[in-house]
Amino acid sequence: MFVNKLSYNVRQEYKGETDMILIIEDDSTINSLLCGILKKSGYEVESCTDGLTGYNMALDKDYQLILMDLMLPMKSGEEILRALREVKKTPVIVLSAKNDVHNRIELLRLGADDFICKPFDIDEVILRIEAVLRRVEDVKDVLTYKQMRIDKEARRIFIGDDELICTATEYAILELMLGNPGKVPTSLRFFSIAAGSVSPISVISPSVGKISPATIFINVLLPAPFSPIKP
Repeated sequence: MFVNKLSYNVRQEYKGETDMILIIEDDSTINSLLCGILKKSGYEVESCTDGLTGYNMALDKDYQLILMDLMLPMKSGEEILRALREVKKTPVIVLSAKNDVHNRIELLRLGADDFICKPFDIDEVILRIEAVLRRVEDVKDVLTYKQMRIDKEARRIFIGDDELICTATEYAILELMLGNPGKVPTSLRFFSIAAGSVSPISVISPSVGKISPATIFINVLLPAPFSPIKP
């Protein structure tokens, strides 16, 4: 049995309302234990006991985190991680008794976000899950494009180390564009941002100005299409 203790504390420091976790663990006892603990900690949980099913589930749904073993039937944890990282960035925490340094380094290179050695402590598993989810949430609050960085929580924009001063409308347009890489926002979305200040055939020209080391200009003609920002 790869668990040090069965007692645990339900922690509330971080728990997303809709966070769903996928558990891929072939040991049914450990699988059931983890499912029960995470559900009582407020997470939605789905699980399976073989690597191939786990990989397909990871592709089909957008889980907030995957907790998986390495020595799995049908498809190993290493194979899952390698294939998953080609198409998704879902955070992965590995649970394994293969705890030598070389193995841990290789897993991190493959894209694992954390590694927990078996036998594991229940409280440690919960804390590490919370820590990974916090890091992911922090990344979501920052949008970047080349030298531009938008801090969504503080509603501030930076070009390199310099802060860009702009109006609320200019900020909303930049956040819309950087928050949708590879997509072309519709004219309606721009019009809704600037509602009350422009008409559908007006030109929004928030020339955001010249700030070293970069110069940024936004010229949007509604309803004409324009090029999306490439991811």
